[in-house]
Amino acid sequence: MVFNGPENDRMIAVVEAFKHSWQAYRKYAWGHDELLPITKSYSEWFGVGLTLIDSLDTMYIMGLDEGVVVVVVVVLAWWHRLLDLRSRVLGFDSRSGRQ
Repeated sequence: MVFNGPENDRMIAVVEAFKHSWQAYRKYAWGHDELLPITKSYSEWFGVGLTLIDSLDTMYIMGLDEGVVVVVVVVLAWWHRLLDLRSRVLGFDSRSGRQ
């Protein structure tokens, strides 16, 4: 089954509510774990942008492809930096396993 966009008023309202929340996350908590909407700030649980990862499947299901691409690029860039740091700290290339 492929989602081709909202088909009724309820579906439209759900997609619009998600978009509203996503915009607030991007404005006040981008890259952080959780948006605190009342204070317009954020909190950290693991410090890995949990909302980015958690929202990925929702955006995919809703057909919000532009949001999916943005999240994938951000997450891949974060992992690349993490692997690069690991290789510098440990003294070997983590992609090839060579020292």
